[in-house]
Amino acid sequence: MKIEIHAKRGETATSIDFPTPETLRLTLQMGTTADMLAELLREVVHAEVLTRIISLWANPDHPREFTEDGRHLFIRDFS
Repeated sequence: MKIEIHAKRGETATSIDFPTPETLRLTLQMGTTADMLAELLREVVHAEVLTRIISLWANPDHPREFTEDGRHLFIRDFS
C-alpha cells in the first residue's frame, strides 16, 4: 500500500481516504506532532500501517518525496 500525506496550513481536520485501492491518503494540519497523530489513528489503522505513517511524517531518514503546492505540502512514501 502506498501512503500519501497531505499537510495543510490552517484549520484542517485529520482524515483518511483511499483514492485508489492501493493508496491511503492522510490529510492533516501542519504542526501535528507524531504523538498526536499516533493518538488520533491508533484505533483507526492497523499497527503496521500506523508505524509507516508516523515514520513518513516524522522520520527524516524515511524514503519519501516532498511536493509543495502553495501553502500545502504533499509527502509520498517510497518504501
